[in-house]
Amino acid sequence: TKLIERHFGDVPARPAPQRPDFDEPDLTAERREAYVDRLAPLPAVASAWRVPNPIADFAGYLPYVVLAEVLTDGDASRLVRRLVQRDRTATSLGGYLGFMGEPFETRDPTALLLQAHLPPGGDVDKVLRTVDEENERIASDGLEPGELARTVARMATHLLRDTDAVLGRALRMAVLEEQATAAGVRRGQDQWGYVVRVVPDLGPTTGLTLPETAERTLANGLIVIAIRRPSVPLVEVRLRIPFARADLPGTSLLTQTVFSGTSQLSTVDIAATLQSVGGALGAGADPDRLLISGNALVDGLPRLLSVLADVLRDSAYPTDEVGTERDRLVDRIQVAQSQPAHLARVALLKRVYGSHPYAVQTPTPEQVKEVTPAQLLALHAERVHPHDAVLVFVGDIDPERAIDDAEAALGEWTGDGSDVELPPAPDLVPGPLTLVDRPGSVQSSLRLALPGVPRTHPDHAALQLANLVFGGYFSSRWVENIREDKGYTYGPHSLIEHSIAGTVLVVSAEVATEVTGPALLETWYELGRLASLPPRQDELDQARQYALGTLQLGMSTQSGLAGLTSTYAGYGLRLPYLAEHARLLERTTLDEVAAAAAKYLAPARGVSVVLGDADRVEAPLAALSTVDRRALT
Repeated sequence: TKLIERHFGDVPARPAPQRPDFDEPDLTAERREAYVDRLAPLPAVASAWRVPNPIADFAGYLPYVVLAEVLTDGDASRLVRRLVQRDRTATSLGGYLGFMGEPFETRDPTALLLQAHLPPGGDVDKVLRTVDEENERIASDGLEPGELARTVARMATHLLRDTDAVLGRALRMAVLEEQATAAGVRRGQDQWGYVVRVVPDLGPTTGLTLPETAERTLANGLIVIAIRRPSVPLVEVRLRIPFARADLPGTSLLTQTVFSGTSQLSTVDIAATLQSVGGALGAGADPDRLLISGNALVDGLPRLLSVLADVLRDSAYPTDEVGTERDRLVDRIQVAQSQPAHLARVALLKRVYGSHPYAVQTPTPEQVKEVTPAQLLALHAERVHPHDAVLVFVGDIDPERAIDDAEAALGEWTGDGSDVELPPAPDLVPGPLTLVDRPGSVQSSLRLALPGVPRTHPDHAALQLANLVFGGYFSSRWVENIREDKGYTYGPHSLIEHSIAGTVLVVSAEVATEVTGPALLETWYELGRLASLPPRQDELDQARQYALGTLQLGMSTQSGLAGLTSTYAGYGLRLPYLAEHARLLERTTLDEVAAAAAKYLAPARGVSVVLGDADRVEAPLAALSTVDRRALT
C-alpha cells in the first residue's frame, strides 16, 4: 500500500482512455532482418506470422494456438521431429502466441512466433525451408491420425494447470470478460466452475488444512505417497531417486536421454503415448537426487505409469538419440557459460564448497562429449533403483487406488546398486572478497553466502523471517534500499538454499558496473544493520504474513503440493511438518528473529563473490575489503 501511494498517489483521476488500435496493414512481402551479436555463443533464428486478433476474432485466432502446439510442443511435434531429431539442423525449438507464451491472456494483435537455436555454423535458410515445408504439408494434407486429439489433450492439461492456481483463475476470468458479453462470461463461469463474488478484506492467515494422504512402501523399497486434491481433473507425478556422487557428465546427459527410447518404444512413441492422455514426463538432477516430473489428465495415470515403468526398467539409450541429445546439451552448456548469472553461480559454489561434491554442478562441454551410450546404460543400472526412492501423486485421485496402480506398474522394478551418502558440507570460511574478472562486462553480479540451518533446526523459522526482513521478498529492506531508493538493480533477492549435506543463505543481485562498490556497501550495511539492531514489529508482522501466505499458496495447487511433498520426503519429512512449521512462524518473537539475524546474517560470517570487469570495479571494491582477483575459468 505504501509503495502504491508513493508512486501513484498524486496521479489525478480521469476517465479511462480509449483503447488504441494496434492493427497493422497486411504484409505484402516477407520481411527479414539479420543481427550480429559478438556475445552470442550460438546462432538463432526467429520467425513470426500475423494471426487474427484474439479479441475481435477469437474463433479465427484459436486454430493458430493449436497449430503452434502441433508444430513445436514436445518430441512428437512436427518441427522437433524434423529439425532436432532427424535433420539436426536445430538444437532447441519453441513456438508460441501471445506475450510470454500466454495465448489466452493476449488482448492485442499478436503473432505466431517460432524460435530455434542452431548448432555452430547452422544453416538458417535450411531451417526456414523446413518450417515452410511442414506448414505446407499441414495445409495440403491435414493432420496425421490422432495428432489433433493428442495436441488438444495436452493443451487441456496446460489450461487446467493454469486454472488450478488462484492467479490463473483470475486471469482466465479477465480474459473471458474481455472476449465476451456478460452472458458469455456467465457461460465461462459455468464451464470453468468460477463463482463471481465481492473480494473480502484481507484477514488473518488461516491454519493449514492438510489433504487426504496415503503412503505405502512397496516390496522393492519404493515409497509411494498419494494425496487427493480434486481441484482440476489432473494428476501430478514426482519420482525422487537418490543420486548423490553420481558421475556429473553422465548424470547430466542421462536426464536428457532417459526418455529417448526403450527396446519397444522410440522417443516419438513415448512422447505421443503420453500426449494422448494430456501427459508429459521429464527428468532433471542436482547433487542430491534425480527427479522425474510429469502430469496427465487423471484418467491417463495408468498409461503414464506404464510408460514410466518401461523407461525405468528398459531404457535403451539408443546411439543416434544419445548423439543428438549430447550435441544439444553441449550447446546449452556453452550458452550457459556465456551468461553472467551462471558464471557467478559457478564461482560462488567453488568459493563456498571447496573440494566438496557440491562445488561443481555443471560439467564442461568436453566432459559431456566423452559420454557414451554404454556409460549411460551402466549409470542407469547402478543408480536408477527403487530403494529409498519416493514416488508422489497429487490430484483428483483416490489415494489408495493410485498406490495400487503404482504397485501394479512398478512393483517389478528392481535394481542392484548401493546407496551413496554425501559428507557434510564444510562450514563457511570468511576471507577476502573474490573478484572474478569478466572483461568488458557492462554489469557486475554480486553473490554472498551466509550460514544457514536445516529445516528441522530450532532456529529455522526465525532465520526465515529474518531473511524476509532483509531481502527475501519485494517489501524487504534491501530491495527498498538498492532497487526502490537508489535504482542500483532491478531484481535483488535472497533465499535459503537447502541441500541434504548442508544449508546456506544466498544473496544475489545484478548491478551496473559503475555502482558495483556502492551496491555491495549497501548490501553489507543492510545485513549489518539487521544483525545489530532488531527489526520493527510491523516489519516482522509483514514478513510473517508473507511467509504464511506463500506457504498456503505453495500448497494451493496440485503442482505446488506435489513439489513440496517430494522435496520434504527427500529429507525424511511429511506434510504434517508444514503445519508445525506454520505454527512456529506464527509464534516466533521479535527477540528470536533478532537473535537469528545476529547469529547468521552478520556480513563478517559470510563470503562475497563479484563477477565483473575487474579493471573497472577492483579499485572501489578494494576500498571496502581485501580483494582476491581471479581470472574467469
